Amino acid sequence: MRNLLVFFAVMAIVLISCESNTKTVPEIVKKTVKASEGGTVTSEDGLASINIPAGALEKDTEITVEKKSPSAYPDKEYLGSNIYDFGPDGLTFKKPAKLTIKATSTVSAQDNKIIKMAVYKSSKNAWAYAGSGLEESGDPIMTVDASGDPIMSGDPIMSGDPIMSEVGHFSEYSVMVFDAENSDSDINDDTSDETSDETADETTDGTDDATTDESGDTSADEDTVPDEDAVVKNPDDLLGEWDFTDTTSHISVLKNDQTGGYMLDINFNNYEEFYMCEGESFVEYTFTGQFTIYVQDTPTTGAMTAVFSLTGGKLSADISGDSPLGTRNLTGGVRPDPICGDYIVNGTDVCDGNGIECAAIPGKSYTTGYANCKTDCTGYDETACQ
Repeated sequence: MRNLLVFFAVMAIVLISCESNTKTVPEIVKKTVKASEGGTVTSEDGLASINIPAGALEKDTEITVEKKSPSAYPDKEYLGSNIYDFGPDGLTFKKPAKLTIKATSTVSAQDNKIIKMAVYKSSKNAWAYAGSGLEESGDPIMTVDASGDPIMSGDPIMSGDPIMSEVGHFSEYSVMVFDAENSDSDINDDTSDETSDETADETTDGTDDATTDESGDTSADEDTVPDEDAVVKNPDDLLGEWDFTDTTSHISVLKNDQTGGYMLDINFNNYEEFYMCEGESFVEYTFTGQFTIYVQDTPTTGAMTAVFSLTGGKLSADISGDSPLGTRNLTGGVRPDPICGDYIVNGTDVCDGNGIECAAIPGKSYTTGYANCKTDCTGYDETACQ
């Protein structure tokens, strides 16, 4: 009898040990997303998600999300979140998907840091992010906060804040935190330019441009008077989303505030054709750059130009480029009305796609838990709050 009890005791220890070991195995979330409908897949810990729009997938696909250990990755000291591997690895989208990773670090405005979404490049054992020099087509270019605003140098974040970016393919992603670049030199450059302008106004014989008539009156040469009817065309006027009169075309005008570069996302025929365009120049309302489009999962690139005109608040675009872009003409572009589900807190939205720590919900006294935004954007689901 004693031997039998010993046997059961040993078996119990073995079973408990096996159960403990099983719990340490990382869980991989798997979900099939229909190409015609799109969908959202969230990591097991709830801190990362990918929102895939309808038409972005070539076919119905099983999407996976796995939290990775940082020990195998470089530059761990810059990580501002967990690392997540989205699969199938290398999957490319016909139009960008929205990636969200919640920060695990807190950065104050006084820290003078910049937060960026980064993608791991295994071939280089390095992280690529805007300004790294390792960026490729489909990598996250602009990093935005929950309201959709670009994250600037010195912007604070709290642990649990959602960091978002559009991505064109699957890989391993994380949020990274760096020292912000010092822009004091720009002020010095402006000062030196003013000094040189003043010097240039003087003539070589040591006198200035003033002239003296016979009566002894001195008058300065008249400056060129600018045309009062001239309209200064600033590309920033065009930033944002534009829907056109054919109802199937859409253009997003984006700007990376860290590099000053511009980007266009152009789609035709309800996203059947989706062009991601990197700007080489944006002078007044003329954008010149390179486009990338995925045709049967194969990227095709080429040169392109878009000439915009803005009249009465409506945008027109004359677009031309290498095949398959060709020549396109869009008219009557207007900014779409804010809607729940566009990941921008606007209109009557209390939130849109983002969650919040229960303790941070205004007017509440919760201490633990995390609340996701309700599907109608009217508030937070407080079910898990305590």
